[in-house]
Amino acid sequence: MPCIPYVQIGTYELAEAAHKAMGSTYEACLLGNHGLLAASGTLGYTLDIIQQVEFVSQMYYNARVAGGGNILGKDVIDSVLDVFKTYRAK
Repeated sequence: MPCIPYVQIGTYELAEAAHKAMGSTYEACLLGNHGLLAASGTLGYTLDIIQQVEFVSQMYYNARVAGGGNILGKDVIDSVLDVFKTYRAK
């Protein structure tokens, strides 16, 4: 999920930066010093995205506070995503 640096609230530049970051690939991004922005095809799916991001963020925060929380590399993430393409498929 992309994260953008701080851009002043209420400006065209903020909207443009968020749009550029999300593009057609992502349905959420973090706006520096503002928070989460999510947009999807339905309100229900958008709320699901928000809940998932908040849940994972809380897990990461708790892991960091406990002294852990390793960030996985792109190669590991890509491998996990490949596994999920056929996970539980029958």
